[in-house]
Amino acid sequence: MKRLLLTSLIIGMIITAGGCAPTATNGKDAMKAKWEKATSFAKLPAAQQQYSQGRYAEALKTVNQCLDADPNFAQARLLSGKIMLALGQKQKAAEEIERAVKIDSKLDEGYFLLGLGAEDKKDYKKACELYAKASGIDAANVNYMLGQVRVLCHGDDYAGAGAVLESSMEAMPASVELKFAAAQFYERQGRFDEAISMYSQARSLETEDMQIAESMAYCLILMNKWGEAALLLEEVIAKGSGEQKNDLRELAAMCYMNCGQYGKAIRAYSKLAVTDRGNVQAWLRMGQAALGINDAQRAYACSQKAIELQADYADAMVLAGCSQYTLGSYTQAIENFHRSAADKKVGAFSWMMIGKCYQKKGMAQNAAAAFEKAKTYAEPELMEYMGKIMVSGQ
Repeated sequence: MKRLLLTSLIIGMIITAGGCAPTATNGKDAMKAKWEKATSFAKLPAAQQQYSQGRYAEALKTVNQCLDADPNFAQARLLSGKIMLALGQKQKAAEEIERAVKIDSKLDEGYFLLGLGAEDKKDYKKACELYAKASGIDAANVNYMLGQVRVLCHGDDYAGAGAVLESSMEAMPASVELKFAAAQFYERQGRFDEAISMYSQARSLETEDMQIAESMAYCLILMNKWGEAALLLEEVIAKGSGEQKNDLRELAAMCYMNCGQYGKAIRAYSKLAVTDRGNVQAWLRMGQAALGINDAQRAYACSQKAIELQADYADAMVLAGCSQYTLGSYTQAIENFHRSAADKKVGAFSWMMIGKCYQKKGMAQNAAAAFEKAKTYAEPELMEYMGKIMVSGQ
């Protein structure tokens, strides 16, 4: 009896020990898995920071640790794809991002990135579908909507693009980005009045955004509204810096020239010449503007500065000749026009002016010969104009 009891006790202990062992092991495994999953979540912010700082190798190592712990961690999978994109591994990036959106169908950024990939491959239909999917998840993200507009335009579906823009502006009436995008959309279609309206609305919402002001100025130039464009460019110049400032000043000066505001053009070119003294075009245009306000002495001085910078500059020789003609120095003017007469672009004009100089000197035969010479250079569209000048003798 004692022996039987002892045997039963031993068997019971064995059974108990055997039954408890798997339970303890399973518990430890579950705890370990839970811990690894928790730490994978904790490591993601570090990986995101490394990515944002351009430390892609470190970011990839950290995000892989997250994925080793939890292969179905959608945000980590998405970040892995973004890192691959940054490293130029487009195919691997697409695979990672596709896995991410399969795990979590609400990853709007994932669909957007896949849309960019499709757009890069010129698969505009697929790109539009992906952008629309992203926008359906986060309708407030302007980039998703702009992606749709962009690819619809690439596919020549301007009506569709316009509809997306208009519905988005109704939903987000205070979005500067949308109004700016709409302005550029209308401008590309030649709908300049609508474009200007959108630029104006965008400016009223963001008065300090000089990109909007500059873009609006370019649109005004396309409409030949030179004076308004120049005023906007001056505003941008006042807040700009560096090389861009010089480029815009030259553009503003051109606008003043085209609307006959020669005094303002001279001031703009003078400022440009101070910061960029080697700009031969600035000296030429300043001289032309000076001639526009009958300041022939200044025009001649500018022509000489331009010739000093570029000795064979035919346009500057023409400016010198025109200045001397205005001053009544016809002999000197003839010399300059002879120097520029061989140039194909200004040859006809040069010979015409030589003829006019001879007229002023009372040398009719020489004038007639010069006018005939001008005809051999002139383009057909210049003939009527030149004929009037030759007849008038002005």
